[in-house]
Amino acid sequence: MGELKLVECEASDAPELLAGHTEAFTDPIWVEPFFDVLWPERGERIGIAHKRLLDQWFGDYSSKYIKIVDVETGEIIASSLWRFYTKQFTEEEMNEDIVVDWHEDPETNEWASHLVNFVHKKRLARTRGAPCAVLDILSTRPKHQTRGAGSMMMKWGTDIADSHGWESFIEGSAMAIKLYEANGFVRVPQDILVIPVPEKWKGRPTIKYYWYERAANKGICN
Repeated sequence: MGELKLVECEASDAPELLAGHTEAFTDPIWVEPFFDVLWPERGERIGIAHKRLLDQWFGDYSSKYIKIVDVETGEIIASSLWRFYTKQFTEEEMNEDIVVDWHEDPETNEWASHLVNFVHKKRLARTRGAPCAVLDILSTRPKHQTRGAGSMMMKWGTDIADSHGWESFIEGSAMAIKLYEANGFVRVPQDILVIPVPEKWKGRPTIKYYWYERAANKGICN
């Protein structure tokens, strides 16, 4: 295994980025059901997911996708998407729902929309749409965990947040508690949040997550 290098991603990386996320979040040890809510496409439909990833990435001014590359092999061993919101959300943006239409049947889209917009509205209620940094997704391929890739990506993002004096936020699972807390994030509240659903969806996977916050470090603002 070679030296690790952090660089910004290119559009051509999309297939490898999604493959890495899928491998990490469907790993039997750390399976994350919310990933399948967001990225259910597999097999012949994977091209649809690649296009959607690119649309979401380049369609949002705040997005910065970074990758950790093994210099010796050229493999992308980890990646993350940070969102740096540099301006206050408008009233329209604060009240806008996320359209969920990437599942194959209407009922699953309705369920996924309920989940996605629960998380989205809870985020906006806390951030108030103010400038901030949000870690949208971070993953390391299982065989490359413990090499420090996660820490490199966390430092990159929090350094940018600190340079602007922004708070930082994460909606995350239990798998990365140590990584997040080592980089200044705290769970608020300490208990995991369970997304409530109507009775008709009680048979579907329970979706839960932690809300992490990191205070603005105004001491090193530009």
